[in-house]
Amino acid sequence: MPGLRFLVYTACLLAACGYALLRGGGPERLGAAINLAGSVVSLAVGLLTPAIWQSAMAGISAIDILVALGFLALAIRSTRYWPIWAFGFSMAGVAAHAARLIQPGVPAMAYFRSEAIWAYPALATLAIGTWNAHRRTKTGDC
Repeated sequence: MPGLRFLVYTACLLAACGYALLRGGGPERLGAAINLAGSVVSLAVGLLTPAIWQSAMAGISAIDILVALGFLALAIRSTRYWPIWAFGFSMAGVAAHAARLIQPGVPAMAYFRSEAIWAYPALATLAIGTWNAHRRTKTGDC
């Protein structure tokens, strides 16, 4: 049975991405796709490597780097501000991988939490960005 943290994250992921897919513009939909793909692929890699948080995992690190690069590309091409924030938050997660690689003595749970926590503000920026984009389209301020 999935843990509470997994259920809370899944609810936040589906709420933010569902909102972006239904109400957002192109950048918001792409941001939702980046978040969904990163989460699904991370889950698959996590299920395939049971002792995942015992060391800095190359697979999860690579996924997080790709997610960060996706947000960077979106920030460069978009006129929206939220992808810049999403990129920053995803880079904080990448920094947790780097810290674990540099200092393997970091406790596994601290590594897990410091790497995973940054997904929440990234999802919040997507939801706020979607709300702003939807509000602008309704008022004609595109």
